[in-house]
Amino acid sequence: MLYFVGIWLFLSINCLILGSRILGILGSKLKFAPNSIFLSIWLGLSFLLGLLTLLALFIPLSPPIGIAIITLISMSCLTVRKTRLELDHYLAAWRGREAFIVLSIFVLVAVFLNQRIEWFDTGLYHLGLISWLSEFGATPGIALINFHFGKFSSWFALSAPLIFDLPENRVGAVTNGFFLLVACLQLVITLNASRKITKLSDIFLVSFLFLYIANLLFLQPLFTSSNLAIAISFSPDMPVNLLIGIIAWSILVIHDESDADASPIFGTKNQSLLDIRLIPLILASAAATIKVTAFPLIIFSALFYLATNPRQTLRWILAALIPFVFLLPFFAHGILASGCPLSPSPFMCFDLPWALGSEQSSAELERVTGGSYEASSFWSLWYERIKDSTKLQLMAILLTLSAALGVYISYFGFVMAKRKDFLFIVGLAWSGMAFLLMVSTTQILRFGLSYFFIVPCLFFAIVVLQRPYFCRLKLPVLRLHQSLISLSALGLITGLIMSHSYQFGHPGEFNWILPPPLPTPKNYRIYAEQGLEVDDLVTQEVNGIVFTYPSAGNAKICWSDILVCNKPRENVHLRRPSVGLAGGFVKKS
Repeated sequence: MLYFVGIWLFLSINCLILGSRILGILGSKLKFAPNSIFLSIWLGLSFLLGLLTLLALFIPLSPPIGIAIITLISMSCLTVRKTRLELDHYLAAWRGREAFIVLSIFVLVAVFLNQRIEWFDTGLYHLGLISWLSEFGATPGIALINFHFGKFSSWFALSAPLIFDLPENRVGAVTNGFFLLVACLQLVITLNASRKITKLSDIFLVSFLFLYIANLLFLQPLFTSSNLAIAISFSPDMPVNLLIGIIAWSILVIHDESDADASPIFGTKNQSLLDIRLIPLILASAAATIKVTAFPLIIFSALFYLATNPRQTLRWILAALIPFVFLLPFFAHGILASGCPLSPSPFMCFDLPWALGSEQSSAELERVTGGSYEASSFWSLWYERIKDSTKLQLMAILLTLSAALGVYISYFGFVMAKRKDFLFIVGLAWSGMAFLLMVSTTQILRFGLSYFFIVPCLFFAIVVLQRPYFCRLKLPVLRLHQSLISLSALGLITGLIMSHSYQFGHPGEFNWILPPPLPTPKNYRIYAEQGLEVDDLVTQEVNGIVFTYPSAGNAKICWSDILVCNKPRENVHLRRPSVGLAGGFVKKS
């Protein structure tokens, strides 16, 4: 448990420092301290995602190297006096009660995360790719030895320097746990910081985070094999879903928290290119490097930034440059691994000695998305699948609700409330849902459930602020002392976590210091449920490459620190035999 707390403290402090420096560069004058604190954390995390993705192209992301680089950059930010003053302001806001709340949430989330990782994809390729980045960095042709290694994510680059070589193969889901931690902190601190939550952004945030956390702990495990929680894994779907809501919230914050004497959110006044309206675009660009399902976020975040002064040419250049800087290293990883920048998609694949080939890429893409279909069969295919799937029926309800409420919100925001920022949030949600409908059928809720949450949460926030009877209902609650509000929120988080542990928790010893060991092929619960008996791991050397794989024919996961866990590939050779695995791989007939 202390392992999680230590790494999360390191991440929190460094993200806060880095993000505070970015806010300073953008000239932020946000008045609500919690908003500045959490925007700093999200911006700092986005910077680390981009930085580590770039560095992995040139050097291994081992813990000593990664931690040293992060620390040095943070220390350099502290040489700026404005950043130090801003951090002093943040620390002054954390009084005794706030410190107690933060510490309590750290402990609660660490207790919840102190479970054995059993998520299938984490054993299949998440941990393998993270270990590869930690030991070798980006390597040409690694998708040839394990096709899934071509599916690069900046999430794995962030995780690589945070996973240490611990005894008994102990590994904890530190990065997904960190996102759950920040979500819980932001929910409770936002409630604690205001006696009266009168900002639309606050109500939206509280409602979204409540749905997000409840989904992580209850809804998602119900629809997953063996009731596994995605938070206890290294799946990039979890952080992307949180960032979807955070980006929508940041747009509302910029509108709600901008100074009265500042330039308007929308208009044609001459403004500095570097302003706080870049925040959603930075977050969206970082989210897109985690998973391609976040690509729609970039479009509407860029439009939000451009809407301030659409006639300024340099603003258009900067709006294109920021995503380019984040995505170029991301695409480079895909090309190095498999020859395809958007692996497993065969789009724009290059003819390289280590390229997988369009046929294999297309087959894997079809497996991930749930199958291809002609445009004429789009609606009939969805009707057949929705009819037989509870998950997709839930998706259809949320989609219909978002479509109907989105029309009302767009009209209300544009005509009545003069809040054009609503248009960008609705557009962000709609484009995300449309993108998911086109690219996936089987995993649509896991890939981007938060797109379906945004419009209902925004509608709820509008209703709470606009309807008199809601105002009367909220008075008894908001007159409560802050301590009672914050303790109630803390109790809610505690109840959710304990309830999840009771319903879905897995037996095993409690570890006060280190995380639990990974499963082995012999004791992996999913193998047992599938009737697979894995007696041992088989090792076989082919073309100078040592392949290791489970003895059972259908088993695919080694659950260990073995880098090449796959059945032998006869046509795969070392690219540079003199340097071994670090030199990469090529395909020869």
